[in-house]
Amino acid sequence: MNAVQANSAPMYTTLRIALWGYIADVHSAHKKMYQTVLPAASPRRRRITCFCSQEGAMSATKTAVERLWKRFVRPAAEFRSAPFWALNDELRIPELKRQLTLMVQGGMQGGFLHSREGLVTPYLSAAWNASIRACVEHAKDLGTRIYLYDEDRWPSGFASGRIRNAPRHAMQFLRIKYPYRRFSYRIAPMEPDPWFNNTGFLDQANPEAVRAFIEAGYEPYRRLFGCEFGRTIRGMFTDEPQYFLHPKLSVRTPELLFPWTRDLSRLFKERWGYDLEPRLESLVRPVGDYRMVRYHYYRLLHERFRDSFGRQVHAWCRAHRIPLVGHYDNEDTLTAQASVIGAAMPLYRHMDIPGVDHLARQVHEQVLSHKQVSSAARQTGKRRVLSELFGIGGQNLSFEDRAWIGDFNCVLGINFFVPHLWLYSMAGERKRDFPPTLSYQQPYWPDNRLLEDYFARVNQLLSQGAAVCRIGIIHPIETVWCTFDRPELWRSRAYDRMFDRLLKGVLGAQLDFDLIDESLLEELGSVSGEGLAVGRMTYRIVVVPPVVTLRRNTLSLLQRYVDAGGPVVVMGPSPERVEGARSGRALACAVWERAVRVSGGRDVVRAAVRRVDAAARAHGVRDVSVATVSGNAAPSVWYQRRTVEGADVFFFVNTDRERGYDLRVTLHRIAEARRKVLLWWDARDGTRQRLRCTRRADGFVVPLRLPRAGSCLLVAVPEDAVPEGLTVRDALPRVLQTGVRIGGWKAAVSSETENMLTVDACRFRCGVRGTWSASQYVLDVRAHFGREVRDGTPFSLRYRFRTELSRRPRRVHLVVEHPEQFRVTVNGVRVPARPVGFLRDHQFKRLDI
Repeated sequence: MNAVQANSAPMYTTLRIALWGYIADVHSAHKKMYQTVLPAASPRRRRITCFCSQEGAMSATKTAVERLWKRFVRPAAEFRSAPFWALNDELRIPELKRQLTLMVQGGMQGGFLHSREGLVTPYLSAAWNASIRACVEHAKDLGTRIYLYDEDRWPSGFASGRIRNAPRHAMQFLRIKYPYRRFSYRIAPMEPDPWFNNTGFLDQANPEAVRAFIEAGYEPYRRLFGCEFGRTIRGMFTDEPQYFLHPKLSVRTPELLFPWTRDLSRLFKERWGYDLEPRLESLVRPVGDYRMVRYHYYRLLHERFRDSFGRQVHAWCRAHRIPLVGHYDNEDTLTAQASVIGAAMPLYRHMDIPGVDHLARQVHEQVLSHKQVSSAARQTGKRRVLSELFGIGGQNLSFEDRAWIGDFNCVLGINFFVPHLWLYSMAGERKRDFPPTLSYQQPYWPDNRLLEDYFARVNQLLSQGAAVCRIGIIHPIETVWCTFDRPELWRSRAYDRMFDRLLKGVLGAQLDFDLIDESLLEELGSVSGEGLAVGRMTYRIVVVPPVVTLRRNTLSLLQRYVDAGGPVVVMGPSPERVEGARSGRALACAVWERAVRVSGGRDVVRAAVRRVDAAARAHGVRDVSVATVSGNAAPSVWYQRRTVEGADVFFFVNTDRERGYDLRVTLHRIAEARRKVLLWWDARDGTRQRLRCTRRADGFVVPLRLPRAGSCLLVAVPEDAVPEGLTVRDALPRVLQTGVRIGGWKAAVSSETENMLTVDACRFRCGVRGTWSASQYVLDVRAHFGREVRDGTPFSLRYRFRTELSRRPRRVHLVVEHPEQFRVTVNGVRVPARPVGFLRDHQFKRLDI
């Protein structure tokens, strides 16, 4: 019998579990088996001896599976979406409570209380604080959670301009004149900016500046609501912190900007033993040992930022019992993160719920970012992984769009959704704040809970147990530090594209993997008989992409790993450098001589995927095999596997929006498969069915239909954990042709809402006696007015539309934002500014005309 882990033993108890049962030998005699499992000793020497029969162990597994099922059917609030709640107008407590109630009724938990453009109530004022307190208290009354946000708008790092001595703490830039005949540079602070309330963004690689940020942005919340930290308030969101706020990296200007921080020259000399400033030209030209200089420059900036911001803010949150959640800026490509944060994965160690940003109505640009954060979370034992998603997806983002994007996130290890966003008000420019608004303002809101229940069930199940992943890919960010060419970004972006193809190729071969960051490997790595361990994960196959440099510790661990017989697949020649310097290459060569080397010419990525696939088959690492019923590959079908309380969970997703598949899926390496059955857990409605499939010694073969953008949860459980009378279904439905002709259909169209006409074109004039324009689209009118309207110039808008009605309606409403600010006439008749309710948004007032 297998060893048993006593997962629930109290810390003060040494628990001895004796398992016994009877097995039959070939002569039908019975032998007694006895096994003892001892967890680590504890301070108290109290012992409890528990005896349970094999039948009792099975009963315990059955109970655990049933408990897992009940949690799946009715997921707790923590697994529901928590939207960015954009507080963007004058805050009124009754309206806040009304919206929070609707949020929960729509299937969400309480949101992140996020100051947003359009806010009228001053940020962190007495009125603001009273509003936040009302939200916290109402969330407690509703039995849900709520979250704080650490900044006035975004990105995190200027504390709403409230920091004393702000110029001293402002972000600094290294400005290099480019192109040039004679190299020159200057170091200058960031200029004040209206977006940052006429202050500068903070130098987040400066620990003194970050302490000031904590004092101005975090401490006020602690003083007011600290007693609710870790209770009703379940997190503090930090949004896009960075040490280099310069988004237009590809724009050529008379100066090239690079990140800088106070005392960088001194810190560089102390760390690397030589002066940086005489070698600054190496950042833009291949002068001297430029790769070493670039490596040392970016590594030092990253580590300084990690310690100043990441460690310091996380330490404050830990000390005050509030989880630090959120995401860093520019995580989605190697080039982008090298520029503004150095490296993403080491930063996630210093967050309680690390996350990413998933923008727009797309999925395939996010593989690197999602795999970085989920890999770091697995390795460091973090159960929840967050995604801020749906932003700039448009107001017409459909349920299908959201399910497609959500499933993509889930299959790559995300299990906490932060929808962008829920608008407190849609008045004025607010409605165009990177839509959609996923809130009561949408006409589909009464049905929103259907989708939120689905997400909650999937996220609940995929937050449990442990991920099964045995392939690790070395993350090449330190090679990007060496080769980052600021004037010629296309070089770095070509490497980005190659690495992206590699990740998608491995996933498309139905091989799950984690990324291995070298700094985390240095802190958490070891080699054992099981493989290469990084924290809580152990990998049986290691893949090294084309690299220029590796750390000495990485090479040492790889050497020990290959000496123990572990397979390493390497792409390209051995690295020419160790930690950026031209030394230690003999160690790299020793590893490469023992590795599986890929030589694929121009198609090295495809060759590498084939080698990884072959190694997975040879070493028993492949968990699933997927092919279409005609025997073809299905590269858009990805999966995640977990082991949870006696169950094997497989989540399959078709990432293709255009094409569905009829598949033959083989599930491998399932312990005691002959005593298990395969179930379909339907997250849409919380039902389960038994699947017809072929049982094998180590798994199952099942036909499976995955429609375009489809997904499914397959769960293998012990046979005695399956309730009697469960429906048996085919995972691949059969189509029967009966020959019966169906006809005589009649269709009728009805509306459950009022008949509405959007009036989005008008004529306009400025001033009292101005000339009327031709009819234009309203956004073109807005662009024309520019600053004139903002500065109070009188203006008039004239809307003209024609209706054809068979009879005069009993009631007609004109919907206007802030009607009290305008003089409104219809057919020349003045309409009193007395609202009779609102439509969609509480600021969209109805006027009876």
